[in-house]
This record gives sequence, C-alpha cells and structure tokens, in this order.
Amino acid sequence: MNRTRLSVVVGLVTIIGLLGSGSVLAKVVNKTVAVVNNEVITLEDFNKKTGPMVEQYRRVYKGTDIEEKLKEMKKEMLTQLVEEKLLRQEAKKQNIIVTKQDIQKGVDEVKKRFKPENDYKEYKEELKRQGYTEKIFENDIKEQLMVMQLIEKEIKAKATLPNEAEVQKYYDDHKKELKQEEQVRARHILIRLDEKADLKIQSAALKKIQEIQAKIKKGEDFPALAKEYSEDPGSKENGGDLGFFTKDTMVPEFSKAAFALKPGQVSEAVKTSFGYHLIKVEETKPAKQLTLDDEVPVGAGKNVKIKEYIQNMLYQQSMEKKFEEWLKDLKSKAKIEINAVD
Repeated sequence: MNRTRLSVVVGLVTIIGLLGSGSVLAKVVNKTVAVVNNEVITLEDFNKKTGPMVEQYRRVYKGTDIEEKLKEMKKEMLTQLVEEKLLRQEAKKQNIIVTKQDIQKGVDEVKKRFKPENDYKEYKEELKRQGYTEKIFENDIKEQLMVMQLIEKEIKAKATLPNEAEVQKYYDDHKKELKQEEQVRARHILIRLDEKADLKIQSAALKKIQEIQAKIKKGEDFPALAKEYSEDPGSKENGGDLGFFTKDTMVPEFSKAAFALKPGQVSEAVKTSFGYHLIKVEETKPAKQLTLDDEVPVGAGKNVKIKEYIQNMLYQQSMEKKFEEWLKDLKSKAKIEINAVD
C-alpha cells in the first residue's frame, strides 16, 4: 500500500528529513505565504520544506514538464504546511504532553545520521546551516510528537478493527486478485556476456558455460559449481539459489527455460541479455486460489495470513477516512489565508 497522508503526518517524516539534505537554502526576502489562525507561515518556512525536493525534482524531471511538476509539488507542500500548523495548534489547545525522554529519542534518531566525533560537530553545523539552534530543533521535534499523540487520541484510539464478516466480504469481492501464480524455485550459473561483445568473446563465454555443463552431466554438485564459477554476485554464495519466482519476475528467455523444467532437471545453455545461464529447478508451486489462512510476504522476511493482511488494510483505510473527516472539520473551524507562491 502506498504511503498515505495520515502516515506522513503521524510518522517522523519531517523530523528525519529536516537535516542532512546537503543543501544550503538561499537567503530570500521573507514574506508571508499563509496565515493559520493568526499564526504566520513564512517564505523561509516554505523554502525549508521545498528546497531539497526542488533539487530532487530537477534531477528527475527534464524538459517542459519540470515547471508544471514543481508548481504541483509546491502547492501540495504549502497545503501540508498549513495542515501541520493547524495540527500543532490543536495539540497545544488540547494540552498534549510529551516527555523529555521522548524528545531526546527524536533527537537521537536524527543524530544517527551524523558522525559522533567532536560532540556531534557535523550535526550541530548542519543545524546551523538549516537555520536551527539545538533548542529550536528540539522544540520542533516536541511539537511533532505532540501531533502524533493527538492523532493517536483522536483517530487511532477511536478506531476499531474490522470484523470477520467485513474481512470475508472484502475477500469475496477481490477473490480474482487473490491468486498465487505458478512459481518455481531455481538455481543458476551465469557467465556474463555483454550484448555488444564480438564473436570471439561470445564463443569464449559459450565454451565456458558448456564446460561447466559437462561437469554437471558427470554428476558434479550444481551449488558447488555455482559458488565456483557463477558471475552473479547476488546468488553465487548461495549456490546460485534464486528462491521462488513467477514467470514475469525474470527476463522472458530465462523464465521460458525455467518453467519448462521439472524438479531436478538442468537446462541447456540459455542466452539472455545478461549472458549464458545454466538453470536447475529445485521445486515448483502450481497456481492456486489463496484462502484467508494462506500467508503472504509483507517485507523484512515476514509473512502474515491473508485475513490479517486484509484486516490491517481495512483498518488503515478506516483511519484514513476518519482522519480526513476530522481534519476537514478542523479546517472548517479555522481561519486560513493562503497566498500564491512561485
């Protein structure tokens, strides 16, 4: 799931992103870009937020699209600044309390990005470059933690997990999408070859892969040969093991060969844009309809049952909706003035 506006607000996104961008913001004549309940957002505040992103956009986007992309980004960032200001005001209004220990944890999280030498000299210099004193920066972290607790109180604490009937309904409505494609677990040995290589180099690479193939046919161990000869650094040390993959995971020539093999079989030399491969299939998994009790990967080597995945997703969607409604209500009660920015 893509990162949502709620997760951006409640996470330490701004805290972590405040420092270490590597850019020094240009000095500008300060002016007001927005007013939220009589509190001003200055052009300097706005440039602190958008400066690193402007640099990133100019690296990524080229041609005539760049100015339009920058305009959209700046509009979104100004809206976010207004919302952050409004949320900080509400947190103070509700007298949300954060501990000194929590503030220090936030500071320490930022400091991890800098070398500890000379009492974090690099960190302090970056603070200064970005226009912060340590005290001002700690206060900024404090206010962001207050907002996180505010949202915990107003949104998360009031949200409820979807019940079994709601999970079942989502599963039934999306059954076609919840299928496990056919998979194979394979090993490979790669002899790299540049697509533009001349015939002499191509012949040498083919000869090398055929010599390895001859060793396999004589009964030598495929994983051991992969460790010795393979030129794929990602799988070499694991005996060429690529784990399970689906047909669309690999380049077409590789997938076609791998999915044509039965467990234990080794392919002939297969040429792809990477070079020559020998492929050995270890296991296969047929395509099947996933049930609520089947597990899916969620990152960091962790799996969860599909029913838990659906439950968490619906819970997140519910919180997003509640957050948008709550934020809309806060905005309707606030006095907000926004000025155009270049």
